[in-house]
Amino acid sequence: MMEEHKGLKVAIVGGGNGCKAIMDMIFAETLRQLHMEIIAVADINSKAPGYRYAQENGIYTTMDYRDLYKIKNLNMILELTGRDDVANEISRNKPEHIRLMDHITARVFWDVFEIEEERLADEKRAEETLRQSEERYRTVLVASPDPVVVYDMKGRVTYINSAFTRIFGWISDELEGKKLHYIPDENWPETQMMIDKVLAGENFSTIESRRYTKERNIIDVSISTAVYLDRKGNPAGSIHTLRDITARKQSQEMLKKARDELEQHVKERTAELMIVNEQLRREIEEKKRVEKGLKASEEKYRVLFNYDPNCLFMVEMDSAKILDLNKAATKAYEYDREELLEMSLFDLLDKEDAQRLKKELGHLVKEGDYMFVPRLWARRKEDNHFYIDFHARVGKFRERERGSLGLSLIVRTVDITLGLERQAQLVQASKMATLGEMATGMAHELNQPLNVMRMGADFIAKMIRRGQEISDEQLMTVSRNISGQVERATKIINHLREFGRKGDFRVYPVDLNQPIKDLFTIIGEQLRLQDIEVKLEMDKAIPKIMADRNRLEQIFLNLVTNAMDAMKKRGTEDVKKITVTTYLEGDLVVAEVSDTGKGISERIGEKIFEPFFTTKDVGRGTGLGLSITYGLVRDFKGGIDVESILDVSTTFRVRFPAYKEKRKSE
Repeated sequence: MMEEHKGLKVAIVGGGNGCKAIMDMIFAETLRQLHMEIIAVADINSKAPGYRYAQENGIYTTMDYRDLYKIKNLNMILELTGRDDVANEISRNKPEHIRLMDHITARVFWDVFEIEEERLADEKRAEETLRQSEERYRTVLVASPDPVVVYDMKGRVTYINSAFTRIFGWISDELEGKKLHYIPDENWPETQMMIDKVLAGENFSTIESRRYTKERNIIDVSISTAVYLDRKGNPAGSIHTLRDITARKQSQEMLKKARDELEQHVKERTAELMIVNEQLRREIEEKKRVEKGLKASEEKYRVLFNYDPNCLFMVEMDSAKILDLNKAATKAYEYDREELLEMSLFDLLDKEDAQRLKKELGHLVKEGDYMFVPRLWARRKEDNHFYIDFHARVGKFRERERGSLGLSLIVRTVDITLGLERQAQLVQASKMATLGEMATGMAHELNQPLNVMRMGADFIAKMIRRGQEISDEQLMTVSRNISGQVERATKIINHLREFGRKGDFRVYPVDLNQPIKDLFTIIGEQLRLQDIEVKLEMDKAIPKIMADRNRLEQIFLNLVTNAMDAMKKRGTEDVKKITVTTYLEGDLVVAEVSDTGKGISERIGEKIFEPFFTTKDVGRGTGLGLSITYGLVRDFKGGIDVESILDVSTTFRVRFPAYKEKRKSE
């Protein structure tokens, strides 16, 4: 069905091929500028193509053109029969408001319309070609990696691409329609020359100059410019491509500087060559002297190697097979030299420490690399064990068989057993000193169960003296009380015995909360007698750490007794409180011991962990407590620090690596 058209209502007389062609163009809106609507077709032949086409599209048809006069709103009759008599008859008899276009006029109109249509089509094709061309050039400008700026002939910016924004900093809205002021004063001569060329319609390329960025930085650029024309062939503007050559300029400057330096160096070297022959002669003589000295040095090295009091080994990098050793090694490990040369260094260590050392040695890769592994458990031939510190450095060792130099390990093991025993004695002495200072408090701790037992015994003796009968229930109550207090005293004594025991240094998984709790079974009564409140805020879910329970207890005993001493200067009205907190911080288990004492000054805080440093009166302290604490914490691969506010509080914070249990598959 034909769409309805607003405008001229037209009826066609003559339903031939011309009629059908006009309807096709109207339906396709080819003649939309005429605003015509075909509302009726008349022809004496009902099989004419235009007549039948009108019927197919729902347009009124008739075989008598005079019926058209009766149609309301009809504006025009288009006569296409080609017969003058039909045109004349319609002209005489049509209503006055209906206009007539006969076949002659229609033909002239049609020729004019086709010419106009062809002209419009040509213009449309030209505009499309121009649009496509502009689009191609714009795409090229947008995609250009170099900055591009387009000016009109008055020097105003009409376009900048993204590369211009990226390098110079301005965006299109800031510059469009404005003049761009970014030329340094000293670069105006070549810039004026470029402007003159543009005004003359000339293109140019690769003229070097400099330009400011938005941030007023200066960059070196190579400028190429093309003038573009309008439709009339007149210059309309210019397209400027600016290539950043700052890096190239800098390279050129560096190259020039290097060339100058090279020339100077050549001159200097030429002068130096004058004395090379003399130096070469002296070097040959010196080499002979050095070789002689080297031989003597090797002999000296062999003496030093053999008579060093510590054990020295030369071992292979990968297998740790022993290649050479000194006399001290045979004495310390109780093997013959030949036996040791058939062994690996790992054979001289406890199995766990050997695995630990293998991992550490994997970090040594090049000459000069050094490694220190403390406290390894070594064994002698008869399975007697002792502790060593292990030192290793990568060096070159000449193989006796081949005489070549290859990388190997130079290893020194130092027997530290005696030092550890002395350290243990010092730790033990510190324990005993601490226990001695707390003797009064522990006496009170034991007096309580003893008093309960004495009261029970006195009750039984009193009942016997009076001749009174003691019931089974009374005897059972007294017996339970005495038994319970004996058990309490036994725990205190056993704990003191365990704490005071001198033990070997071995680490194993320990719950940090437990030794802290055990500590207060020893000193709880002493704290109570000094009116010191104790608050334990311990996280039950913290993981274990690798340590020794006995020595952990000593660490916190030293920290708590230190806190007790800090609060002795507090008055009776002051709050005396010790807070012990444990928690997990990342992969570290942390314990804090805080007190409300007088605090520590910054000067004292810097020395507080030094041996023999104390702020106590003469005869009331050795100055070893915190030093030993620091050493014990370090033995367990932990760290300790202190924070203090004068006259307010002090907090010691101890951190230990959390223990990660190995999976069964591992």
